[in-house]
Amino acid sequence: MKYMDMVTIKNEMKEIVELMDFEDLYYDDFKWFSEINYTTTTEYLGELKIFIKKIQYNNKFKKYQKKFRIMCKSIDKLLNIYM
Repeated sequence: MKYMDMVTIKNEMKEIVELMDFEDLYYDDFKWFSEINYTTTTEYLGELKIFIKKIQYNNKFKKYQKKFRIMCKSIDKLLNIYM
């Protein structure tokens, strides 16, 4: 499994946001998910999974589709640990 923990996932989101224009529609979302900025682990993981599912097939993020699928699988595994 490539994504083993939340820090790794956060860093992947940070890499994406650093390539985005700050006026991009999804910039603020990526920025939020690129920081450890949440009240609980399950909140962060659950919200991130919803966000990824929302954008993963958007043509703008086509080059990240495989990465997003791997993240979602990792999130599921992490949620099983925390719940």
